[in-house]
Amino acid sequence: WDQGTVLPGRGTEAARLSVVQLTGDGRGGQHPSYVLGYFNAPVGKPLEHEVVVWLNHNELIGFNTASLAPAANYYKKKRAMEFTGPGIVVDWLDIEGPLYDEWPPASHKLLFGNMPLVEFKQEEHPGVTPPDHMRPRQLGAGMNRPDPEPGIWTVHSEDPLADANRLLANALPKLFRRRVSDAVRQQYVDIVQARLDAGDCFELAMRMAYRSAMVSPDFLYHIDDSVPAEPAAKPDDYTVACRLSYFLWNSAPDERLVQLAASGELRRTDVLHAEVERMLRHTHAKRFVDDFLGQWLKLYDIAATDPDKKLYPEFSPYLQDCMVAETRAYFRELLEQDLDVSHLLQSDFLMLNQKLATHYGIPDVTGTQVRRVPLPAECPRGGLVTQASILKITANGTTTSPVPRGAFVLDRLLGQPPEPPPSNVSPIEPDVQGATTIRDQLAKHRDNALCASCHQKIDPPGFALEAFDVIGGFRTRYRSIGEGDPAERGAIDPFIGIGFRLGKDVDASGELPDGQTFANVQEFQNIATTNSRPLLENLAQRFIVYSTGQTVRFSDRPALASIVDRTLAQQGGVRTLLHEVIGSPLFTNGLDTAVYRKEETDTATVRGDDQRMLMTATLAAVTSPALRSLAEEQPASPAPDYTYDDEHSLTVRVAGLFMPERAEAFRELIQRFPDVELKSLDAATAEATIQYAAESGTFKNANSDQVIERLNNMVRQVSTGLFSVKPVGELPHDQLQQVEFDIIGLDCKACSLAVHDILLRNNGVIHATASFQDGKAIAWIDPAQTNHAELVTALKKSNVTLKEMAGE
Repeated sequence: WDQGTVLPGRGTEAARLSVVQLTGDGRGGQHPSYVLGYFNAPVGKPLEHEVVVWLNHNELIGFNTASLAPAANYYKKKRAMEFTGPGIVVDWLDIEGPLYDEWPPASHKLLFGNMPLVEFKQEEHPGVTPPDHMRPRQLGAGMNRPDPEPGIWTVHSEDPLADANRLLANALPKLFRRRVSDAVRQQYVDIVQARLDAGDCFELAMRMAYRSAMVSPDFLYHIDDSVPAEPAAKPDDYTVACRLSYFLWNSAPDERLVQLAASGELRRTDVLHAEVERMLRHTHAKRFVDDFLGQWLKLYDIAATDPDKKLYPEFSPYLQDCMVAETRAYFRELLEQDLDVSHLLQSDFLMLNQKLATHYGIPDVTGTQVRRVPLPAECPRGGLVTQASILKITANGTTTSPVPRGAFVLDRLLGQPPEPPPSNVSPIEPDVQGATTIRDQLAKHRDNALCASCHQKIDPPGFALEAFDVIGGFRTRYRSIGEGDPAERGAIDPFIGIGFRLGKDVDASGELPDGQTFANVQEFQNIATTNSRPLLENLAQRFIVYSTGQTVRFSDRPALASIVDRTLAQQGGVRTLLHEVIGSPLFTNGLDTAVYRKEETDTATVRGDDQRMLMTATLAAVTSPALRSLAEEQPASPAPDYTYDDEHSLTVRVAGLFMPERAEAFRELIQRFPDVELKSLDAATAEATIQYAAESGTFKNANSDQVIERLNNMVRQVSTGLFSVKPVGELPHDQLQQVEFDIIGLDCKACSLAVHDILLRNNGVIHATASFQDGKAIAWIDPAQTNHAELVTALKKSNVTLKEMAGE
């Protein structure tokens, strides 16, 4: 369009249809309530698009251009005649509705079955309250037209209580997603009776019963009674059906799942996995992908920041929606093709449409549809970590930082969440003037050994991702609004102005804690994908947490390891992993499947006892009759009754008591092990005496060295490395030498841990503590192996600043 003259288009453009929520004065807001979709507008080839949508009261259909540069106010003729640039021609837009596949609709039949509809005549029913069928005012459209047939039509019943009992017997199991006892159903029939006695018509009385059901805990919450009262008892198949359906469909079980649960067939391994396949093929599985990624990868936070318009003028809502669509399509591809989990970090293909391909600098991709595209040679993309959605979520809208991006990779992908930063450490302020880079700023931060201990793990993945800007574009130089050279347009729309400059060069190299180095993001991906087990373990845990609402605890570790082992034996595919998780005791909670070994079932039983105690505590706080009956019918299973004696007792050295306050944390940690008791703990000497159950599966037939080794593995896994145990050693504690250090800057728990670790890295240091409360560190040493002066040197080499130093 050139001031009224139509010229050939530049290529396929994108149009957006959306649903707009009208405000109180009848006008829509600036942004759509939600987007229905993006549709192709090709050059010279008009296309017709059709979409079916549910419209609520006060909602309208909105149309916008998506791929074009902003052109505010050009909808007026005078301004339009002044405009030059690409455009989209809309010939017509029809809206048809309401659409019903059947009448009465399925929602009415769920509540009232095939009961007849009759006209309600007040003179025939004196004193009876009719249903309120007033039609609401439609904002922006005047009053709705009256019904074609005047009058009030309602459900008619010749025997209200009998019909109420029949309708509730059909509806309540669907609402509560399980069998409902006659006693519970009768309480809702009583509600109908009470409303009929109060003068309501049958329809109003039934609606009150349904409303009561839909505000009850039985409807609002997932009631998990999968834990049997006895270890040999079988779990409730309705619970498994409900958990499976909400996992993969975000909805209540369909008729087939309910029938399988009622027949007891759902517990069979072949049936369970066949149902998983059926559900994954259904369109409802999109809900699982969307919601799971929204929580796991924080896609729900994609709009939390708005990129600076001067620095990133090419950003648009359409580009943002394409970012999310890419990540969802990519995960669906991994799931549908059962690709191995290393694709989370690296791949040889991308999921793109024209907008994303242009943003990534990849040619020959047209249209709005996201589809699989081979990864071009030398392209710095692949996997989740280089996708624009992840890169935008881990940026602040103005600049990038290796810290949040590195923490995201460690936590969300590798399952190694870093410690939270100390509260007294100020965040690094972005320099949009381009005078310094984030690497320069972090270098000063890392000079402090108290900070370096955490940043040596967090920063390397983040440094690799510095090759990408705030909106996920690849870069070799930072953008700035101050210093720098004039910017080239690159892939930016020629109708969008550029106000930024090109600043300092980007350095995407780094060194991992184990000493491996990388020069760019591709080399980092190569290193990170050499071992896929951490990726599998993390994704398995994410599936379990998402589907059950419970974290994976130490007692679940053997079952988790079994899931990962079986998945790796089958090429490590994402779909395979999903099947293994759903078939495991961690999901089914005691489901009787033949493919799992006895120790896995035992592990699930222990975990189930914990769940039952939690569930009983929840039941005590609600008043639902169905919940009360559930609590009464499902008592908790007793914990294993182990015996302890002095013959099976050991004294160990505890590493991790870097502050006196950590002693209580260690005591709580030991209480989580059902086959270990802590008899004594001396925080000053870091010595603990423990007794272990020799008949338990963990310690059966183990000698003392094996007991300490297994206990250490348990402690390290549950505490995520914060604590460990080892033999006391040959030198008695009263022969150790104590040395003290006054440290400047020892003012948080992370700093205490860093100093503690620095001291313990030296040979001859048997035990160490560091307290941020008094700024002191104490070490107990073997004087034959080290001394005070050597430790002072070690602390100074790690950039720890010391005040007065005293030794004894």
